[in-house]
Amino acid sequence: MSNYDLCQSMYIYYIPFQKIPEYQLHLDKYKDLKKGCCDVDQYCAFQYFLRNKTKIIQTVMDKGKIDFDGLREITDEFEKDSEYCKRKNVHITDSMLEAFLQSMDLDGNGVLDIEETVGILTTRKEIGSRSLKKGK
Repeated sequence: MSNYDLCQSMYIYYIPFQKIPEYQLHLDKYKDLKKGCCDVDQYCAFQYFLRNKTKIIQTVMDKGKIDFDGLREITDEFEKDSEYCKRKNVHITDSMLEAFLQSMDLDGNGVLDIEETVGILTTRKEIGSRSLKKGK
């Protein structure tokens, strides 16, 4: 799977459906993401990594942003502790992290700030929840 495909797959889970067209247009600017690739084990490891989104969110809340080096640090820590990564001997590559960063960084400044990270990674679970349905 290409890194472009990896990014598209994240949109379904992490981006509220009303914002997907905006992010899709943004992602289409990065044709070079179609060159990089990951295998199924790397894809699964990355999905497990993103499930633990609290570390990303906490870093952004503490520092106001997260850049590639911050993502790499959190990812390395995750891989060290992840039973899946250890069992499969899998590594989340720099190109996968770059693809994630580029796909989520709408303003193109090379970092994910509070609006780009916290709003997206926390909103998705609220869509379709009972509390939102009661508000209709």
